[in-house]
Amino acid sequence: MNQITLRKKETQIQQLIASILSYDLTNVNVVDPVIMDVKLSSDLGVVKVYVTLGGNEQKGIIALNNSASYVRKVLAKSLDW
Repeated sequence: MNQITLRKKETQIQQLIASILSYDLTNVNVVDPVIMDVKLSSDLGVVKVYVTLGGNEQKGIIALNNSASYVRKVLAKSLDW
């Protein structure tokens, strides 16, 4: 896949995940999430999301892992490719 197209898709995913974490998640352990980077595989099958959290990062990471299926579902509905 073209690198420019891949970067555009990564940026779109980053913006969507940031809005999901900011507005949709209500877990109190997820404090000030900041999406640092998103890496998308060339076959569009795997996305790695790098995030930093304020507060207790250990509890925040556990909370994000528990809500991963919800984020995945909302992301799949929102993407138009």
